[in-house]
Amino acid sequence: MLALVQEEQKIQLAQKAKDLAIVEAETKVQLAQKSEELALAQEDHKIQQAKFESAQFEAKIFREKGLAEADVLKAKYAARISEMYIAEIQKEIAAIIYPNLKGVNVTMPRNIVNLGGQDNKLQTNLDVLSSFATIGVMEGLEKKALDQSPLITQSDSP
Repeated sequence: MLALVQEEQKIQLAQKAKDLAIVEAETKVQLAQKSEELALAQEDHKIQQAKFESAQFEAKIFREKGLAEADVLKAKYAARISEMYIAEIQKEIAAIIYPNLKGVNVTMPRNIVNLGGQDNKLQTNLDVLSSFATIGVMEGLEKKALDQSPLITQSDSP
């Protein structure tokens, strides 16, 4: 009987060892699963953190873009206001000056004496007088030519 009790104890010990091995294996599997879940949770946390930072950055960019557009619009309005102010001043000036210029005629000179192209030499009275004499001769020739030649009209020309 002692052999039976020992045999029974061996079987119980073997059963306990087997149960212990199963529990240890299940614990290792659960530990591996928990470790995998933890790694997934950490990666998910990193992804969520990156999305959050991205959203913050996009919001900052959107805000900065809006502020820049507002500054541009403000500058445009400021420029337009100053242009309008200048236009109003010019209108007031024109209202005062133009009525006073009714009888004024501005004509361009027919002849210009330019004595500056002679390497900056001092001009003598003779140079000035000869220029005016040349102008007088040219005007006389022009009058003579107009008096001698008949006027040609558009219908007469081929």
